[in-house]
Amino acid sequence: MDKETEIADKMERIRKLAAENKNIDEQALITALLADADSAAQLSGKETGKAYLISILAPPFGLYYAAKFWFRAEADARKAAYICVVLTVISGLAVWWLTNAAVSNPQLKSIQDINPRDFQDLIR
Repeated sequence: MDKETEIADKMERIRKLAAENKNIDEQALITALLADADSAAQLSGKETGKAYLISILAPPFGLYYAAKFWFRAEADARKAAYICVVLTVISGLAVWWLTNAAVSNPQLKSIQDINPRDFQDLIR
């Protein structure tokens, strides 16, 4: 039985109970049922937190979570997928920029000017 059919059945049972007993607040019970069903259709905070952390710390692997969330049925899954993509791109650009800055450091070029004999003399 899918979720919608289950919710419709529960709503029908609430309507029947409210018709039998006038002390039952039908509207409050249906509102609580729908709120409960809506909260169940959300991604867990632990799962999204893990995905965001991996998107930042290991940029290429954030795309795995983006694809995983993209095809999920939860209401906020696509939003989480977009956030994973953005964090992955920003983190990837930051890693690229830092690597480029470290490699193009002018002090590293002076290391190449060391004579190999001088280096061997230092080792002895």
